[in-house]
Amino acid sequence: NIIMYTYQGTGTNLLLLKVTTAVSYGISGPVILPFIFISSVIGKKVRIIIQALAVINIVLCFISIFNGCVFKFDDNGNMTLSTFAAVPFIFSAMYLAVLLAASFIKYRLGFRMESLFLTVLSVAIFTATYLNTFLHYKYLISGMAVLSCVFYYLFFTTQTLTRDAMTNALNRHCFYTDILYMKKH
Repeated sequence: NIIMYTYQGTGTNLLLLKVTTAVSYGISGPVILPFIFISSVIGKKVRIIIQALAVINIVLCFISIFNGCVFKFDDNGNMTLSTFAAVPFIFSAMYLAVLLAASFIKYRLGFRMESLFLTVLSVAIFTATYLNTFLHYKYLISGMAVLSCVFYYLFFTTQTLTRDAMTNALNRHCFYTDILYMKKH
C-alpha cells in the first residue's frame, strides 16, 4: 500500500506499481481464509473450493500485470479497473459468506464468544471493502485484514490458554480467578 500510495500518478516505477497492485488485489480477499480454516467447522469440499478460488484470484491478478484484465495503468501511473475487476470482490464476498456461516455454526455449537468475534470481524472487513469500493477510501481492506488477523490470533490464543483443550472447561488458574470475581458479586 505504501508503494502504491507513493508511486500512483507519478509515472515512475510502473512495473513495481503493477506488481504491488497485483499482490494487494491478489491477497486482500484470501487473507480471510485462515479465519475460516482456524474455525475448523467448514467441510473439506468447501475448503478446497475456496482455496481454488483464491488461486484463481491470485493468478488473475498477476496476469493483469501484463494484459490489464483486472486493473491497468496509464503512462502517468493512474490506475483504472478493467473487465474482470469485480472478480476479487466477488470472491471476497464468497469468503465472507463462508466466514459468516462458520460463525453461525460456532454459535450453534455453543462457542458464542468466537461466533461473535467472527461476526464482528466479517462486518469490519465488509465495511472496509464498502468504504474502499464505493466511497473511494484507499488502502482500508488490507489494513483491516491485517488488524483482523492480529486480533483473531490474540483472541484464539487467549481462548486456548484459558481453557482445557479436551473439555473446554476453564483451566485451574482461570477457574480460581473466576471464583474470586464471583465472590465479589
